[in-house]
Amino acid sequence: MKRSLLCLLALVLLWSTAALAADPAVGVAGGAVPNLVGKYSGKVEMHFKDKGFKTSQDTMVFEILEQQGHVFHGRKSWNHVGEKGEETFSGVISYDGSYAYVAEHEDGQAIIDIVDGGKTLYLYYTEGGKRPVAIYFELKRQK
Repeated sequence: MKRSLLCLLALVLLWSTAALAADPAVGVAGGAVPNLVGKYSGKVEMHFKDKGFKTSQDTMVFEILEQQGHVFHGRKSWNHVGEKGEETFSGVISYDGSYAYVAEHEDGQAIIDIVDGGKTLYLYYTEGGKRPVAIYFELKRQK
């Protein structure tokens, strides 16, 4: 009888662990989906087809305005390489909360590594067409 109860308890424990892992709000690693709402800025490394390699510090602000579960939207503004601008975007956080994928509302797309629960974002941006560019951002949440 004790052996049957122990087996049953073990099965219930395994089943509940599997159920938690399958919950998208919890994520594979058991952590909650990170709240990314806030402003980020930091180091930027770029390559432009017509301007070559460029680097800058704190010339771009990446702001996530609202987040509902895994989905968010925001805007980015920049002032570097002789250009100033602003653009909006939409994004989605991966199942396990460690990556995000961003589609700008005008032209580019990005993949983001989410580190320290969203305190740091490593953003990899590409844009094709007439003015192709590849950009690496190392962004820290601003207080």
